[in-house]
Amino acid sequence: YQIGDLITKYETKQVEHTVKGKSFSINILENKKQTFYNGSFVEFVREEIKNSQALGAKTKVSHTNSLNKLLEFTKTADIKFEAINYSFVDNFLNHLRKQNLAINTVHKQHKTLRKYIEIAIKKGYYDLPNPCKDIKVKTEQKRRDVFTIDEMQQVEKLDLQKFDNKVSIVRDMFLFSCYTGLRISDATNLKTEYVKKGKAGYELDFVTIKVNKRAEIPLYSLFKKIKAKLSSPEIILKKYYDKNNEFVFPKLTEPFINRHLKLIASEAKIPIKITFHTARHSFGTY
Repeated sequence: YQIGDLITKYETKQVEHTVKGKSFSINILENKKQTFYNGSFVEFVREEIKNSQALGAKTKVSHTNSLNKLLEFTKTADIKFEAINYSFVDNFLNHLRKQNLAINTVHKQHKTLRKYIEIAIKKGYYDLPNPCKDIKVKTEQKRRDVFTIDEMQQVEKLDLQKFDNKVSIVRDMFLFSCYTGLRISDATNLKTEYVKKGKAGYELDFVTIKVNKRAEIPLYSLFKKIKAKLSSPEIILKKYYDKNNEFVFPKLTEPFINRHLKLIASEAKIPIKITFHTARHSFGTY
């Protein structure tokens, strides 16, 4: 009877894989993967985060925080694959909403959970349809603060001599991003070898850190100054560029930069909430 029951289960498994267009082998029947994780979704996600070569350090921290929120919801040290269904996901999202989290934050948690369930399905750890697909989570478009051209000029003309020299460096890096659209990760890691000098002027040619895509930026054509040989980003580049240095700008940490941007905005009497990413939005606007 037990052998017959096992054969029926195996045949059912084979049919399920055939219907879904998935490959089928004896290894799947042995279910070695489930044995390795002992059916633990938490252990699976942690291993995926740890071993992923595609995720950046910040994204790994974000995904780990999402997993911790899931554990806070269940009030347990582990979550088994068999516990994950529509009700589980729906209750988790309602739990987040009760905490008065922002709409986009709830959407982000849903998106992360959906991602790892999808990976588990593709790798054969989870045999059911992804329950996250049946739940729609709203997002809201937030207003993006941007610098006007006048405000950029205000910051450019700001006298910062009474402060440490690093404050001026922060100001120049921020303006350079306003003129080029660079993310903070690309600005702080901008190498001198990325700078090219052509007939028309200076260009940047590099692979972006966050999305790993090639970027070719003609600095000479961006934010040109009237009756000036160099454009606004070229003027800043020339101020810092030294082929003997590895990086264009002196190395500063992101928290230091964002902290001192608030000081710069205060000195320029600019009322908007400012972070380095404000520069990227400003570039996109203009």
